[in-house]
Amino acid sequence: MLHIVRPWEQIDNDVLTVFYADCAAHDGILAVPPPPFSELIDQLSVRTVCLTTEGGTICAAGYARVGETTATLFGAVHPTWRKRGLGRALIAALEDAAQRPMLHVRSEALHPDAERLFAACGYRKDFSEFWLRRDLIAPIPRFEPLLVETWTMRNASRFFETYVAAFSTRPRGTTDADASGWIAEYDSDPDFRPELSYLAMMEGRDAAFVTTFAGSPHPDTGYIGQIGTHPDFRRRGIAQRLLGLVMARFAVKHVPALDIHVGEDNPEAIRVYEGVGFVRQGRRGRYIKTP
Repeated sequence: MLHIVRPWEQIDNDVLTVFYADCAAHDGILAVPPPPFSELIDQLSVRTVCLTTEGGTICAAGYARVGETTATLFGAVHPTWRKRGLGRALIAALEDAAQRPMLHVRSEALHPDAERLFAACGYRKDFSEFWLRRDLIAPIPRFEPLLVETWTMRNASRFFETYVAAFSTRPRGTTDADASGWIAEYDSDPDFRPELSYLAMMEGRDAAFVTTFAGSPHPDTGYIGQIGTHPDFRRRGIAQRLLGLVMARFAVKHVPALDIHVGEDNPEAIRVYEGVGFVRQGRRGRYIKTP
């Protein structure tokens, strides 16, 4: 079919809001919502693209965040315009707009059709995750109390050391992690909640940790950024006890729900989260294309 490729304009903002609401109604709410469209247009590191009919109807829309050598692509085809080759056309237009040798494509509502499209366009899976949510209005199980410390500048390095130990056995590992950068990323985030982030101790050692956020990526919800148990203390229920503590503390603050993202290749963690009442909401993932 014929279509016109052009950047977004400020006049498109209301139309794009409806466009993405229609996509969410069809595909499910995005695990991580996009920034306001008006903000994206004004960012120098963003390239916007939409495909329209000759009459001006927007059929597909997306944007690319560009770095020095890498670009990350986001986009969608409106449900009423799918199965017409517009997905490939949108990715090609975003690649042309990005003009970077390293390309990532992100999906915050990952479905089999999208996975087939990415593969057909030469992308391979980097990771995929489930988005899970725990309703905090529902009863929260009681667990045996833990000895914990909340995050401070004095103990942040111990959080990092526990993180490295906990994630070192995961396929993606943490060998490239840098303590100062890891800590600074948390401390510079306005949504980070140090007072609701905990380091658990057992037998005089740091045994597990959890870091949390509020209001991001979804308004009015809590979010578990990372949670992990030192290999020496696994299968002793520490993760469940930390989750119970976090859920109870967020509930006291009248936060209605708590979210977490977990890799599909981590079935043991998924069982732990679902065992305390987390429910799957959707999937997200990143695919990459290299020269």
